[in-house]
Amino acid sequence: MKNALFFLLLLLPGYAGAQNYQPMLEPDREWVVGTWYAYEQCLFVFPPWSDCTSRERFVLEGDTVIQGETYYKCLRQEFSLASGWQGPFTLGSKQYLGAVREDLVAKKVYAWAPALQTDVLLHDFSLGIGDTAVVCLDPFTEATTFYPLVADSVFTLPDGRTKWFVNTSLELVEGVGMNSGLFPTYPCFEVCIGMVCLKDNGVAVLDDENWPFQFNITTPVCSYTIVSQNNPVGEQMKVWPNPTNGQVFLEGFSGKDVSLVVFNAMGQSMDTPFAGGRLDLTGLPPGLYFLRMNNGILGWATVVKL
Repeated sequence: MKNALFFLLLLLPGYAGAQNYQPMLEPDREWVVGTWYAYEQCLFVFPPWSDCTSRERFVLEGDTVIQGETYYKCLRQEFSLASGWQGPFTLGSKQYLGAVREDLVAKKVYAWAPALQTDVLLHDFSLGIGDTAVVCLDPFTEATTFYPLVADSVFTLPDGRTKWFVNTSLELVEGVGMNSGLFPTYPCFEVCIGMVCLKDNGVAVLDDENWPFQFNITTPVCSYTIVSQNNPVGEQMKVWPNPTNGQVFLEGFSGKDVSLVVFNAMGQSMDTPFAGGRLDLTGLPPGLYFLRMNNGILGWATVVKL
């Protein structure tokens, strides 16, 4: 009788759907994440020609075994600085970030925290309304931070994935992660982290047409262009003398096939001669200036004109 009841439950639509769990961690899956900075923070982090956004790519590759458990290797790449999602971008070298694994039965995703020598919870896809999951925000650093997430509501998306609203403003989607991407985060305040693209083997899984989160970006973020990889990202140019009375030399750049734009502190572009690796600022008033170069890789520098 018990066996008959069990098989009957399997046939019920609600029960069968509960079994169709969509895993989050897949080989060659990548999350593209953007971090948006408020204007005040942007002034201290980015040159004025940027869109106040940093971009990162997280990729799962290969396996590694830690204390008998099998994990994926999580690799991180930085995008070059840009003024929009259209790019084109260069990508920095892949850097090993840490190890992550998924318990398909418990529907939970973990990371190995080296500082604690244990697993820490990243995502819990088994939450019911009112349930709490204590997740780790910085699993791969010494400053591991734990943050409780309370499920406010749960419902099913058109493609069958389960979606949760947690802590009022955060979202969690089965098989995808939080609206910050692979890793959980605090609610947005002045510095906002958001996932903008999910790809499998280079093909977009989620894009503008079927995005599961409330926030969205109007640009074709999954079709960004990569011009090259393993190049310096957002390279800081070497200039001298700095401060300067007018003449500035760019070390290592002859000026051939190099475009250079000079901005003042208000973000206005300046008309300045540039040739042979030498920039002439003598016609500009004293102040702070930003140099933006593009010769296949983006670079920038800050110069003080006396």
